Amino acid sequence: MLKNWRHFIFILAVFTILFAAGCAAQGAVPTPSPEIPTRQLTATATMVPEPTNTPIPPTATLTSSPTIVPSETSTSTPAPQTDFSEATLYTAGFLPKWRYFFAVKVPADSIEGEYYAVVDRNKDYSCEVQAQYPNRLYCTGPLAAADDTIHYVIYEQETNLKVFEGDIFVPLQ
Repeated sequence: MLKNWRHFIFILAVFTILFAAGCAAQGAVPTPSPEIPTRQLTATATMVPEPTNTPIPPTATLTSSPTIVPSETSTSTPAPQTDFSEATLYTAGFLPKWRYFFAVKVPADSIEGEYYAVVDRNKDYSCEVQAQYPNRLYCTGPLAAADDTIHYVIYEQETNLKVFEGDIFVPLQ
């Protein structure tokens, strides 16, 4: 058994020496780095031809014809028939069949003209003035939300002019 042990030590020593020699030899030999070919850019002069004084013959004749140009006319934005600058939301509530209403009150004695409203950008509401309340505009249409805030805009029917807008919180019924 001792003999096998000596062979093992001997073989281990030989491999260690060969491995160390191979690593040392490999590290000592410099490896040439590949050379990357480079291009030398050289500036070249280009010749630009000088302008000549040769006249260019006419190829087309321009003719003018009278044209009508629209003149600018001042167009003013029409004023609404009723002043809604101091209007306030008066009341709001539920109607049968999933409908809703809101009323806007103006300080004037009466509201003149016809109006409509748009709620949440896509729900059309019709608006009317009731005879017993001439300074209130009642608008009705489909229920837009519940337990949420809706945004409404009132327009004059004839001119599509925005006259009033606001937000209403619609509670759960």
